[in-house]
Amino acid sequence: MKKFLLLCVFLLMGKLCLAQNVLEYHIDTPIRFQAYKEQDKLYRPRTLTDYKQNTPEAAAQSYFFAISNAILSKLYFDQSNYTEKEDSDFVAIKKTPINDAYIQILHKTSYTFSGKSMAYIMFIARVKGINYYFPTLLSLIKKEGKWYIHKRPNQKKLNDCLMMFKPCVMSCLVEGKSPDKDVELLIRKTKSKSNTLDFVRLFDELVAIQNNESLSTKLTMTENLDCKEIDSKQEVTGNAIFTGLYKDVNFKMFDKPNDKWLSKVDKGQDSIVLTSKLSFHYANKEYSALKFKRIQPNGKIAMDYLRLDNNQIEKQAEELLILYEQLSTKIFSDLSPSMVKKNIMNSDLYKRSRGVYEVLNISKLFQLFQENKAMFKVYMNNI
Repeated sequence: MKKFLLLCVFLLMGKLCLAQNVLEYHIDTPIRFQAYKEQDKLYRPRTLTDYKQNTPEAAAQSYFFAISNAILSKLYFDQSNYTEKEDSDFVAIKKTPINDAYIQILHKTSYTFSGKSMAYIMFIARVKGINYYFPTLLSLIKKEGKWYIHKRPNQKKLNDCLMMFKPCVMSCLVEGKSPDKDVELLIRKTKSKSNTLDFVRLFDELVAIQNNESLSTKLTMTENLDCKEIDSKQEVTGNAIFTGLYKDVNFKMFDKPNDKWLSKVDKGQDSIVLTSKLSFHYANKEYSALKFKRIQPNGKIAMDYLRLDNNQIEKQAEELLILYEQLSTKIFSDLSPSMVKKNIMNSDLYKRSRGVYEVLNISKLFQLFQENKAMFKVYMNNI
């Protein structure tokens, strides 16, 4: 019975993904990584006015030492994601003397995503009399000078890497060099085609490392936080690949005339047959486009395309729009994951366009289209 229920859940997820057109993209973006010294400690704020969000570090401090739902809920970018706690959950923090508990920031990763300042901050908390040190990774976004907890979807692999690798190892990975042979090999294995850190590849290596006890002890925080073996810089800059999901992606297929969208098309002497409409959100902008057949007076049929929005286009939005314009809309459903085995899943096109958790990655698909259009021949010139 349990297996049956799980299967139903996965089937529903598969249908949900297809219905909502879950499409991934990735960006190669500058990244700053900062490792902290062990003596850098943050204790519980002494007054309510000391609970702040002006830095990622302050947000982490306020998060762990929150003494009420009012303080904790204000830390969330979307407060609807916050679940209120019982008052009893805050008693232990209130009763612990200020000098008996502190958080130690291990590292901070700063980057820009969709025009927003973002950060990951990793810390451990030590409480007198408790051996467990409460490792925590917070995903944060900056808005109007304050840092809020904001979890982007589809980021578990990246989160696991930041949680597990020692700060000295992460510093070397971001910088892209290390005198240590094991770390240097890891750097080579996890570089993308653009020679930057790829967190998806890094996660795959993390799984392998955890099966090697000596390597895991050296490179990860599974057993200890000791970084004495590995030379690294406290603060480095580099580039890394971050993944994201387009929001509200919708492909509307037309089986009959639609006056609302027909009015947008310059018809001239031609008859117009609408075929499909694409709409999606990227970086807080809505993009939309139409595809249609233009039937000329001489009977010839020309395929046409029209942007409906006036946005200044950005790279990730442009990739999806170009693929939509030049290829059959069917490609997006064919390459979307499915619980039902399809022949196309055995193709090179399908396998090489996978993103995190097997969703369709538009950036990978666009790169394949630029490099080898022969792979797309069944989808060409077919609106």
